[in-house]
Amino acid sequence: MATKTISLELDAYEKLCQARRSARESFSSVVRRAHWDQEKYQAKNVVLNLSQLFREHPESFLADSALNRIARRVRRRTVRPKSRWQ
Repeated sequence: MATKTISLELDAYEKLCQARRSARESFSSVVRRAHWDQEKYQAKNVVLNLSQLFREHPESFLADSALNRIARRVRRRTVRPKSRWQ
């Protein structure tokens, strides 16, 4: 059976250790029996979540004037030729 080496942050590793049923259970077994959220991201859900976030924290969003300034700068930006050293 093929294996893959992964890196985990310490808190994730400790959660994985705590999820083991015994010290002999492999991490692969723990991951296989885990239940993962299968919620699909749909545009409707994204818009609803953004709308809720805007209602709760309107200060977190850029004002239309700031967005317009950014858009103007992006439109004026010229494309620089790639360096041959990249």
